Amino acid sequence: MLETFATDSAGNSRSGTIGDNSADDTSEPAEVARRIMNAPELAKFFRRDLFVGAHNELEIALIVDGAVVMQRIDRLVEFADEVWVLDYKTGVVDQEQARGQHRAQIDAYCDAVTPLFPGRAVRGALIDGDGALWVLR
Repeated sequence: MLETFATDSAGNSRSGTIGDNSADDTSEPAEVARRIMNAPELAKFFRRDLFVGAHNELEIALIVDGAVVMQRIDRLVEFADEVWVLDYKTGVVDQEQARGQHRAQIDAYCDAVTPLFPGRAVRGALIDGDGALWVLR
């Protein structure tokens, strides 16, 4: 299951879970969650026996133009020798998007958490709606 947190166009926040793998859940978000959870390349980020710790919707403070801005990392996964910052994108990501705006976001998140994990590499990636992993750092 994936926890979801979203803000609609009116600014209202919603949260919930998707992808409980029940047979009667055929909604698009549930299908996206199933694709992500069943992607072999992503197993290490979601199987509890493969990582040391994981955090969903981890709130961090970034300094942007001298002001503190609160942001949320969708998922941070700790391994013995590295830490992964993951950001979910509901659609399919193309290479230009990955290199552009998304890379800046991932870099900022990785830079913010690096001091918290001395001695471990901090890597960053996007996970898109097709279950593709876009390693950006």
